[in-house]
Amino acid sequence: MSALVIAALGCAVTSAVACILVLVVVVHNRLLGRRTSCDNAWMEVAEQRRRRREILAGLSDVEPAWDGADTRPDAESCAALTVQRALLAANTRSLRSAEHVYNEMVRGLNADLDRFPGSVVGRVMGCRPGCVCETVDAETRQPTGVA
Repeated sequence: MSALVIAALGCAVTSAVACILVLVVVVHNRLLGRRTSCDNAWMEVAEQRRRRREILAGLSDVEPAWDGADTRPDAESCAALTVQRALLAANTRSLRSAEHVYNEMVRGLNADLDRFPGSVVGRVMGCRPGCVCETVDAETRQPTGVA
């Protein structure tokens, strides 16, 4: 073999290795970005759930205690109850929206981890598929199938 053929072969191998390394770095950065997006979306879900607990605690504080008597709550109690219920309805919409965003982020991450080369790079970097969160219907207390 001539020196020219050996040099050309060495250049081709070097180029192939460089391309593979670039591909691995790009896939790694994409998976890392997806995982970070999932974490951020989950923090929003957690925040909405925290707000919901606060609203429910406030709702139980202002909800009139019906002891069987014909007493009616005063206007101030009715107004506070109406405000708390409105806050709860708004929070429910925000929570469902945050859960939807989180589920979409997780589905994107899982799709990348299911396909080559993301499956290989993800396994090497220890990235596991995420779980979608189930939305529970307030009336039936059953999952709505949002997952």
